[in-house]
Amino acid sequence: MGVKIRKLRGKWYLVIDYRGKRKTRVTGSDRKIAEEVRRQVEAKLALGDIGILDPAQSAMPTFGAYADEWLKDYARLECKTSTADGYEGVLRQYLRPRFAAKRLDEVKRDDIKTLINDLIAKELSRNTVRNALCVIRGCSTKR
Repeated sequence: MGVKIRKLRGKWYLVIDYRGKRKTRVTGSDRKIAEEVRRQVEAKLALGDIGILDPAQSAMPTFGAYADEWLKDYARLECKTSTADGYEGVLRQYLRPRFAAKRLDEVKRDDIKTLINDLIAKELSRNTVRNALCVIRGCSTKR
């Protein structure tokens, strides 16, 4: 385990080596701040908290939680009530059963293609399939 600070082009970087993984983070332009961050990171790693190595992994919400937040914070505020109700129906009927427990970064293009093929196989109308895709696109533009 090693945590070092390095200066490059006027900025101080934190270089973390932990169990074969190496991460680099910018700490700013002040050496004192970089030293303080280094001490904090060393303490966290000594306690076994490796969330600092990949904060995006630990902070990534599930599709279901993200969709609820999107519906509440965006669709209900920016869209007509009937449109937001339609989005909620598509989420409840087609998207949540398939993706609710998956983290957002685990929903891949192939999963969306499989969803489209399954909706077409159920002989749903083209507009229903389009509505499902609109909801997925709408959710993804908020990020």
